[in-house]
Amino acid sequence: MKVCVFCGKSPPEVKITREHVLRNRFNKVFTHAWGEMDWNQKYVDKTTGEFIVVNRKIPQSPFDQTINDVCKICNEGWLNVQVEQPVEKYLDCMVLGKDVKVDVEACALLSRWSAKTAAVRGLVDPPPYATTAEEFRWLMEELKPIPNTHIWLGRSEARTKTYVRHLKLKHVCSYVYMPRMPTTYGHLTTIAIGNMVVFVLACSSTKMFNELQMTVNEFKKAPLKKIYPEGLNFNFHDLPEISHSWVVHLSSTTNDAKPKPLVVWFAGADI
Repeated sequence: MKVCVFCGKSPPEVKITREHVLRNRFNKVFTHAWGEMDWNQKYVDKTTGEFIVVNRKIPQSPFDQTINDVCKICNEGWLNVQVEQPVEKYLDCMVLGKDVKVDVEACALLSRWSAKTAAVRGLVDPPPYATTAEEFRWLMEELKPIPNTHIWLGRSEARTKTYVRHLKLKHVCSYVYMPRMPTTYGHLTTIAIGNMVVFVLACSSTKMFNELQMTVNEFKKAPLKKIYPEGLNFNFHDLPEISHSWVVHLSSTTNDAKPKPLVVWFAGADI
């Protein structure tokens, strides 16, 4: 039976509805956006170990993509009122390349939206999901990213194509004397719309984050502002423009890094 990923309730107590990955309101705001998606998925076949690449075109706006895992109460309630609406004025300006002052409060709103959107994007791919039931619940109850989440914001090269990539990170303990340690997951999600790009790195533990320092160092080199967990005060136009090729590189930087023995990577992406 379907259950809401956020509140955990199921029919007939609630009605499961379609939640947009990226709000369909962007269709009106970003009117010159590309009207179709190039779906590029990369993953490792669990049976053969073979690296699989799937490329196909989907005749659908990225702002019309939905998942069927959220109830009507959550969808039309706190997700709309406390996550989407408060951040609209910032997203609209940044997507269209307009200047806007970003303060500590705006960083919190943008981080809340980015973490929620990244988690929902993960539901497009087949399980196991990078965000657990407990973490979805955290997003609803705390209205902020889960612990060990780090978020960067940038002013990207203007493009009519929206770029979203969701890399799932799998953390496996291989110590001989700890054979029953559970597998945990995290993700690196990139969301680039118009002139705005955000990167969400969500880790299942501090240990997992510490093992990703090669990835974190790549973000430190880029012309980005880290907006979570610490907020900042800056003007959006003060950020140097980052090229799309650099965005693509950063979005897959965990694949380029040489992983330590405890970390295995696999990915699902759409562009």
